[in-house]
Amino acid sequence: MNKTAFFSTIIFTLLLAITTFGQNSKTDFSGAWELDMKKSSLHEKSILTSMTMTVKQTNEKIVIKRKTKRDSDSSSSATRTIKFNSKKKEDEAYKLDGSETTTELNNGQAEGTLKLKAQFETNEKLILNKNINLNYGINAINSTTKETWKLSDDGKILEVISEVRTNVNTLVSKMIFTRK
Repeated sequence: MNKTAFFSTIIFTLLLAITTFGQNSKTDFSGAWELDMKKSSLHEKSILTSMTMTVKQTNEKIVIKRKTKRDSDSSSSATRTIKFNSKKKEDEAYKLDGSETTTELNNGQAEGTLKLKAQFETNEKLILNKNINLNYGINAINSTTKETWKLSDDGKILEVISEVRTNVNTLVSKMIFTRK
């Protein structure tokens, strides 16, 4: 084999490895995020006044800790907080291999399941699915949330499209977060 063919083979192999590596890297959403209320379009029933998120991501999972503030003057009957087996709200932990995690919920008044599933639709777009099924007395409460996460090219803006489906309606919000 002559030198030109040898070096051409080496260069081709290196370019192929670099291209393949670039195609397999997933977006890392890790960081502290703050909701920009002015740039966001929340659904008409939202009583949210602020939100921050702390996101920690590894190759295996993404963990999201959300802190929210809501309008305390709202008389919306659609908002009901049910606390389960914990003094503090649990972080949402999603496996990134596409498998589902299930948590049993029970607070003495309501019981049910919480199912979480995450999967990259593309290397840049993450889909988070949350399914809550509760039996609250004689009432069944079912809620499915699908969030589509996409990070800006410079990594400073996180766009989250949230679609919440309940027994009664579907609520869609576009939330814009800035990196803190």
